[in-house]
Amino acid sequence: MFSADTYAFLADLASILHVSYIAAVILGQMAIIIGFVLRKPFAREVWFRSVHLFMMLVVAFQELFGRRCPLTDIENYFNLMAGREVDTDYTFLGRLATELTYYAFPDWVFTLIYLGFGAIVLSTMILYPPDVERFNEAHGYSKQP
Repeated sequence: MFSADTYAFLADLASILHVSYIAAVILGQMAIIIGFVLRKPFAREVWFRSVHLFMMLVVAFQELFGRRCPLTDIENYFNLMAGREVDTDYTFLGRLATELTYYAFPDWVFTLIYLGFGAIVLSTMILYPPDVERFNEAHGYSKQP
């Protein structure tokens, strides 16, 4: 359907998207913690916190139910369609993104990391919750009398 170069590009794109997703979750949590310490209002923004929690819950539930990340499957599919050996035959960007994403640890280590980080995200949501009142006021919602 597409050329090998197109599939290779799509595989690299999937790999870069994967790294971006991981970075968004990790950097988002760091921003929340720093915002908490410095009392910055962005750290209590409802949309930011909700999206961040959802992103981490997706990862945690995949791990709990033994599912592989769909981005990994997509990347592998595109690499195979490009005629590349999965895990060995990458372009520079693909190799860089892959090396940032995958490590040779036992599965239990990843389970511990994902669920532990999920617990941190959930704890932060409880201990330093989003400012729902500010969100409601900003969007014209008010309490009913």
